[in-house]
Amino acid sequence: MLLLQSRTGALSRNIVQLSDSLVVTGSVLSVCAGILSALATLWWVQAARLAAAETAGYLPAREDWRLLPGLVVPGPNLVVPGAVLAELEHAILRRPADVRPTPTGLMWTWWLTWVANWLLAVFTLLWRFRDSVQAQADGVILTTLTNLAAVTLAVLTLRLVSRFSLLLAPMDPTSVRRLRVVQVDGAPTPTRVPRPTTSAR
Repeated sequence: MLLLQSRTGALSRNIVQLSDSLVVTGSVLSVCAGILSALATLWWVQAARLAAAETAGYLPAREDWRLLPGLVVPGPNLVVPGAVLAELEHAILRRPADVRPTPTGLMWTWWLTWVANWLLAVFTLLWRFRDSVQAQADGVILTTLTNLAAVTLAVLTLRLVSRFSLLLAPMDPTSVRRLRVVQVDGAPTPTRVPRPTTSAR
């Protein structure tokens, strides 16, 4: 919006300062929320791997100490997270240990979104080093696309975690309290339909 307004005239100093403060505040909050979410997801993955190993009857294919470098080092972090979650899904579904993991549709969608999100983020970061006015305007559009990709990845991650958690700990029907109607207050008195004359007594 501000880019469009700046094409026909100079922007107000107060508007620019407000925009800059909102951008900085939003960036800091996004980074903090992202770090907390990443730590919580890593903790969940570790707990889910242990639960899946107990359920499936075999240990995960990758050792725990190999996970963190694969998630942090650029390059491997595009492949390792998807492979780890695919192996986790394989164990959760109680598939045989000697069968190659075959990710489901949701798992493939998450994996492709994960790769696209990181590639787009790196491309946007490198684009920011260009100093032309058009490059700066394009950088705003790229940042918007990166944020949309991050939101899509967050939603898919929530769906994946919810699905895996439900498969790992399904609800026990015996633990659900069944409700029954004991009394209805304020309901009108039902009218009784007259018995047909041809009905048997």
